[in-house]
Amino acid sequence: MSNKESPKRNYREIYNMSLRSSILLCSIREENEISRALKYLLRTVRPDSKTLDNKSSSLSFKNKVDLLYDIGDLEKSQYDKLILFMEIRNQFIHNPNCNSFVNLSKYAPETDKNLKNKFPNKTTDTEASRWESFGNLFLETFASLIELRLEYRIGYRYEMDQYVNARAMENINFSFKNALIRWKTAFSNGKKFTSSNQPSIFWPTAPSIEDIEAEIRHFEYHLTAAMIDDKTKILDKISNGELTEKEVFKRRAIGSDLQGLVAKSVEQASATGIVEEATEQIESPTERKEE
Repeated sequence: MSNKESPKRNYREIYNMSLRSSILLCSIREENEISRALKYLLRTVRPDSKTLDNKSSSLSFKNKVDLLYDIGDLEKSQYDKLILFMEIRNQFIHNPNCNSFVNLSKYAPETDKNLKNKFPNKTTDTEASRWESFGNLFLETFASLIELRLEYRIGYRYEMDQYVNARAMENINFSFKNALIRWKTAFSNGKKFTSSNQPSIFWPTAPSIEDIEAEIRHFEYHLTAAMIDDKTKILDKISNGELTEKEVFKRRAIGSDLQGLVAKSVEQASATGIVEEATEQIESPTERKEE
């Protein structure tokens, strides 16, 4: 009895690879964006990172989302949508039987319900409607990660400026002495003030270099005292809760002065196709063909 050849099975259609590939591409984009954001947040990361690169030891997508939520940089609504995105991604990447959004409602009914409720639309066909909802979910969550990365990047620069300014203020005594030496050198070389040789209400006779130097040192004393007063006031505000931890330990550049820049950057990213590419370049998902 001869063996009959089994009919070839088109696994690309059976598993609906068009849909799965599209969802995988969206997932890769989000994974990359959240890792970039965390690198700016942590400021200094080794080039061969064990947790933020593509290694088996790297943090999972959920670990990264949980971390951003724990430090208060993701709102609950943003967190929930990122988790929803992850749950949908996991079904289509890990469940061989979940090959359409219609089947998603069978294997993850709560996930399907959340997608429908959070991103409603007027499309009547169930598969097309869920695909549209998923596209909007991706666009919103991806844009929020871009925004967070930009805020961390600007905060990174802000923190560097703060460090430079703080170090400069620490060296103010040295700067003062250096300036005084330079001034005395210029004075001794004949670069005197026009009015220094004339009597004034402050000095009945022309002041000597020693008199002026004494006044400068007197001013330095009062400047130092004023700076100590200002530092004390700031520390009091921190102790009294007038300044929050987020204002003191500033990771992100948030505020009305920066919102426009962040919004513009997200808009530019969208306009250049960074956000839409994943949903536009992949053909629309198709239903599984019956054998």
